[in-house]
Amino acid sequence: MAKSLRSKHKRKMRAVKRIRNGQKELVKLKETVAILNSTNEGGEGIDMSQLSDTVVLTNAKAVKEAAKAREVETSMEVDGKKYNKKTMKDADGNYPPWFNKRRVKQLQLKNKKEKKKMASGKKKAPGKRRHR
Repeated sequence: MAKSLRSKHKRKMRAVKRIRNGQKELVKLKETVAILNSTNEGGEGIDMSQLSDTVVLTNAKAVKEAAKAREVETSMEVDGKKYNKKTMKDADGNYPPWFNKRRVKQLQLKNKKEKKKMASGKKKAPGKRRHR
């Protein structure tokens, strides 16, 4: 699939749907197994205890917290190179090879603004006030 905004959004929404519908599917699966067990009372049936060992139930909050915990890391390592998550530069000051020129330009402007903001904040804070 291409990397357009539309396809990225669709992929994200499908993942959310999978999580949301997973719980409903599990409930239906358990109901079906219970019905099969009741119809095969004399014969071989599947116990719910066996089912609970194979199926793990997770809620959406736990999945989101796990995703946030993975994002907290300050640097990302790809192909042996480490990139700073804030500036997206490696140790040599280069951007990752998968960035296109437009994205690099946007990040450069963003980093310049932040640097300028930090510099202007430093000048004003430690200076002495002059009386007129």
